Amino acid sequence: MEERRVYPRMRVGREAEITIENRISPLLCTVEDISLSGVRLTMSKNLFSEVFSNISLAISDALSLNLGAHVAWQSEYEGRNTYGLHFNRINDADRDKLAEYIRDNSFKELRDQWWKGL
Repeated sequence: MEERRVYPRMRVGREAEITIENRISPLLCTVEDISLSGVRLTMSKNLFSEVFSNISLAISDALSLNLGAHVAWQSEYEGRNTYGLHFNRINDADRDKLAEYIRDNSFKELRDQWWKGL
């Protein structure tokens, strides 16, 4: 199968919070991986695809993104829902913050994978 991604994914595997437009309290999720064009999230909630059109995603204290996304794919396994989201709206400042986060954390991921192989 041919890889169609424009930007490489960075494995994250950390808890985050997603706030859906017009909702007061955030939902807990796990950011499995992320790139400049999308994110893979898992959560216990089964959500309608339309809710991702205007969200805030807080991955850490230093990285909170306001964006819009559409669901490219979705799966459910053992009560966990996984969403592959493609960003269709992200402002330049948030894209720059995301690029910096990926750049700063990609080396750590690469180093950790390399050490596991020894």
